[in-house]
Amino acid sequence: MVSCCNYLIQKCKVRLGQYQSALNGFQQIIDNNPYSYEGLLARWDYAATSLLDSTGGSGGGEKFDGRRTSLDVAFRPKGRWR
Repeated sequence: MVSCCNYLIQKCKVRLGQYQSALNGFQQIIDNNPYSYEGLLARWDYAATSLLDSTGGSGGGEKFDGRRTSLDVAFRPKGRWR
């Protein structure tokens, strides 16, 4: 439960534009879970956050409208982070 909350906190930091703090948090999750699913998700989010950080938060794509996509539901871990 604590690791789930920590992960979600990092995701919130990204949404708030606190990229460096989120990168540090994702790195901590990776270090603590190097061979687990949580570590893999943190690696993906670390990479995405570092891209956002390097582009000034624009991401180079469309603006996020706050709606969930089918990918959000499809890639949500079963039984976790509900």
